[in-house]
Amino acid sequence: MAIQKGARRSISIDPAVDTAFSNDKFYRKLVREHSMTPYQRRKAERDRTRTTINIDIPAELIQEIKALAAQKDVTQSQLAALLIVFGLTGIDEGRHKIEKYRVLSRSPLRDYKIDLPQIPHVSEKISTVNENKQSTRK
Repeated sequence: MAIQKGARRSISIDPAVDTAFSNDKFYRKLVREHSMTPYQRRKAERDRTRTTINIDIPAELIQEIKALAAQKDVTQSQLAALLIVFGLTGIDEGRHKIEKYRVLSRSPLRDYKIDLPQIPHVSEKISTVNENKQSTRK
């Protein structure tokens, strides 16, 4: 019998068994997954395999990433990942030196912090170049 879209399966468990296993992590996961629709199970599996990281960056840098991603019609996370790869490649090839931006930190956890350089306004330059190209074509 096929499960209809949006329908939930009912599960009947003896209350004594449910109480006995209620602290078991595996059992709770099994019960939760049993009550999910196939779509919800696939989505949960995709979410488990996703890798995310939270990074505190200046608001000005976030605005540049948003603007550039919109201009290039790509997602912000894909653009940020590409820019990180560019930076790591530059460090690996010796074009960028982290030591140049390190300053002593007052934090008890770290000896140094990074003093960020001026953030270039790349998105403004790209939109200006695009406008100039369009005006010369007319």
